[in-house]
Amino acid sequence: MTASYIGHSYLKRFFHWKIIIAILFITLIVAIAVAAAIGPVEISPLEVYKIIIQKIPGIGDLITEPSSILNQEVVLIVRLPRVLGA
Repeated sequence: MTASYIGHSYLKRFFHWKIIIAILFITLIVAIAVAAAIGPVEISPLEVYKIIIQKIPGIGDLITEPSSILNQEVVLIVRLPRVLGA
């Protein structure tokens, strides 16, 4: 085995793990939004994303249509802490 073959094998494994970590991260983000959307008050996962993004300084100003105050309070005060604490 040459050094270039060993280096190539290492890079291939490293790239493989980066893909797995990216897929797991995306799955986590989707699961958080779906879990925060489940409850007696009907809020879609897209609405949950919109509420969370609205609270990010600088980025939240780009969303022109604000969510209702009720939905914001349900997501930020009740559901999101429950999901993140689980």
